Amino acid sequence: MAVTIAAQNSDIIIFKNADFDLTVTLDLDGLPIDLTGWTIKSEIRVSPSGRLLGSFACTVTKPHSGEFRLFMAKSACEALSFVSPAYYDIVRTNGLGETKRIIPVSRVYLEDGVTR
Repeated sequence: MAVTIAAQNSDIIIFKNADFDLTVTLDLDGLPIDLTGWTIKSEIRVSPSGRLLGSFACTVTKPHSGEFRLFMAKSACEALSFVSPAYYDIVRTNGLGETKRIIPVSRVYLEDGVTR
């Protein structure tokens, strides 16, 4: 799934019976934010300052277009266990160690899904 996410709360649903795969395009006023030299990190926690539940594999896929991917394999999704909601955010860090928040703290919901 590909989406453009604004810098606002962006709740997500993780289905335990499938990979979680989200492609995000980061822009400001319709212009892509260049992610060359930046790394992306995103974690899921029981509360914003609570215990770590899991993390996404984050890959900058098209740096000049501001595109990156959040991925969690089905096996990792199946291993998640928490009472919804949990919380996540997304941050980017450059080679100088400067960190900027892409998505503020938002909710994660865990669903079993239907098809097995």
